[in-house]
Amino acid sequence: MLRFVTLIASAVVILCTSLAGRIIQVPSQFTSIQVAINNANNGDTVLVAQGLYYENLNFRGKKIMVASRFLIDQSVSTIRSTIIDGSSPIYPDSASVVLFASGEDTSTVLIGFTLTKGIGTLVPGSFLGGGILVTGQSSPTIKYNIISQNSAITGGGMAVYGGSPTIAHNAFVANTAGNGGGMSLDYCKVTVTHNVFYKNIADTNGGALMIGTAAVEIYNSAVTDNAAEAGGGIYCNNGLWVIKYCDFFRNQNGNFAGCGDASLGDKRTRNFNLDSADVYKNIYLDAGYTNPAEYDFSLTCRSRLIDAGAGIPETHPMGGSHEDIGMIEYPFRVGDLSIDGKINVADIVAMINIIFRGAPVPCPIYATDTDCDRIFTIADVIVMINYWMGRSESSCLFDLK
Repeated sequence: MLRFVTLIASAVVILCTSLAGRIIQVPSQFTSIQVAINNANNGDTVLVAQGLYYENLNFRGKKIMVASRFLIDQSVSTIRSTIIDGSSPIYPDSASVVLFASGEDTSTVLIGFTLTKGIGTLVPGSFLGGGILVTGQSSPTIKYNIISQNSAITGGGMAVYGGSPTIAHNAFVANTAGNGGGMSLDYCKVTVTHNVFYKNIADTNGGALMIGTAAVEIYNSAVTDNAAEAGGGIYCNNGLWVIKYCDFFRNQNGNFAGCGDASLGDKRTRNFNLDSADVYKNIYLDAGYTNPAEYDFSLTCRSRLIDAGAGIPETHPMGGSHEDIGMIEYPFRVGDLSIDGKINVADIVAMINIIFRGAPVPCPIYATDTDCDRIFTIADVIVMINYWMGRSESSCLFDLK
């Protein structure tokens, strides 16, 4: 099971949360998540056990965290098995699975759920945000969720209509809309990072994502197998955008439309992994997910999305030399072939055996790239020896001695 934060770190998160406020358990204390939210005070955490909950949530401006037990166990299977089904709304005009409409800020957090079967909320004459609607200048934090099989006129998976939410490490899967099958962004300032957009459909524009009048930055995200009449990947309409270090693959009717920059998709350079890329370091390759049919968007060890993103991984020293593209960081340490957390003689011997005795190359092969040139040679062994003996440092080797 893939774990990208240690259980000890998770326990610290829970401890710090409990010191700041109460932990309210669902269903042991309240059978309904919404009732738990209604009874929560700022600083509280609503912790939800695995199960299926038929609800449409409204955070009502509260500065609280609503989380599945993914917060504790860091298991993607917990996200998949803690489901909020929005198909039975009390009010038909408010049928998003989750609604942020009361000025929530970044201390309002939603983490670790599958959100499904919402059909959106009526906002100026149109249904927006089947899975999630952020409006009313709200800026919540939305992380590590699977938003799937929702629909709306605009923003099937999620719509942002005002505000500046944090949208990170989510998967938008098989959502549908007239525009913005996976997500629509309008009248907002948003950074979208480490998200997966997979098999979303828009009737008109933006299968994965539609950018309206908004300032949008998209990093380290994978946009694959989406479809629309124009811009199966991303459709740009009037907004200011930055799209860097992302992966686009097999999007019907174009990866981009209306974005007005011929450099997008023009593979004239290479990224850190030496794969063909455009000037923004976007690549155009199969993502190599473990099992997307079961909503498992972890990367296989041969995925070209490993180390293809921007920046040093949050999971330092795990996660390689660069961040990955996608929802979940692949866990490995450069040079640590024996997987004992240190650079030592065993790792040096393993590398020598690979070169001179034909021993199997580790997966990912980037674990051997100690000199950051993406080519495995005797030079990597020399870097390892010098690093181990304290003679030199390497930008690809974290401090594991």
